[in-house]
Amino acid sequence: MCDKELIPLLSDADDIRTEETIATYNSSAVNYQDKFMKMDLYNDTFDRFCCLIDKERAEVLDIATGPGNVAKYLLDKRPDLNIFGIEDRKSVV
Repeated sequence: MCDKELIPLLSDADDIRTEETIATYNSSAVNYQDKFMKMDLYNDTFDRFCCLIDKERAEVLDIATGPGNVAKYLLDKRPDLNIFGIEDRKSVV
């Protein structure tokens, strides 16, 4: 159990800090997408992944899908895949 009296209340400074953090992150997310959407560093790994899936219309879960670069690459190679991507950062989706 925690002593709730020891937890300080959020102040206006905390709200401002949170807003600045979110704005900075959103700006970085756009830069990340611009830089990595077409990055081919791991394509050989993705190609092997596609080859290892024997099942037609297999389901793939892409956790932390970001801008969707991996899902896009996989679908370009295997259009039969059913890819479900999840991402909790709205700024990169």
